[in-house]
Amino acid sequence: MKLSAARASVLRVTLPRSAPEDQGLSSAALDAFVAALDASEQEIQTVMLLRHGHVVLEEEWSPYRLADPHLLFSVSKSFTSTAVGLAIDAGLLSLDDKVISFFDADELPETISDNLAAMTVWHLLTMTTGHSQDTVEALSRDRRMVKIFLGLDVEHEPGTVFVSSTCGRDCSSRSASPRRPGRCRAKASRSAAGD
Repeated sequence: MKLSAARASVLRVTLPRSAPEDQGLSSAALDAFVAALDASEQEIQTVMLLRHGHVVLEEEWSPYRLADPHLLFSVSKSFTSTAVGLAIDAGLLSLDDKVISFFDADELPETISDNLAAMTVWHLLTMTTGHSQDTVEALSRDRRMVKIFLGLDVEHEPGTVFVSSTCGRDCSSRSASPRRPGRCRAKASRSAAGD
């Protein structure tokens, strides 16, 4: 996701600033964190840390600037895993839930292999779905992405091979969705009813 410079400046204006201590953090600890980033061999562009809705740390490393638009690359995997964690905490699903349990018959392949049947939310999140290569090339940008992903050959037993996978993230986000079909919707309804 690319953020326009105008939108980035709006965000800069709308986020309140605060001293770290006012939000229960140590300035010395944050200084040590920045020093560790300085000393690392990683190419760090910018860092912004929020605590209780307040910006308590902003740093930039040349030639990058805080107001510059940034490509976020795989940060959505962090957001998705957080959403899945919240759904687990709410009792809506577990890491051991089978992936195929979240989808209607029209999204599943006609024949479900043993490896696909064994694939769990854990495998989606850890990118150990059993595919031998990244699935992104096989996918289209239309609404059938999940159907295409579920229809791909799962060559290896899930949990045995790591392959970076964007679609695994997309499927795990569907498993955390409150509008998904099947037993998790029923679970969410029972939870909301206090059962």
